[in-house]
Amino acid sequence: MAEHRSRCLLAQHHQPEETHVHTRQVGQRPFIELEPTSHALAIEQRTGITMDRVREIAEAVIHSAN
Repeated sequence: MAEHRSRCLLAQHHQPEETHVHTRQVGQRPFIELEPTSHALAIEQRTGITMDRVREIAEAVIHSAN
């Protein structure tokens, strides 16, 4: 599994966080790993995410496309 590092802007805080993208075999989605920080998305990746939060993120993405 290859690993690529990138800097990205995450969610509402607009602070760059380090992200690790682990590629997998053809046909499988990559595994995206956030550094274990206090950022909301990093915490949600470690502990889980509520359906309300999923809806909130989805609505933000949908509205930003319009």
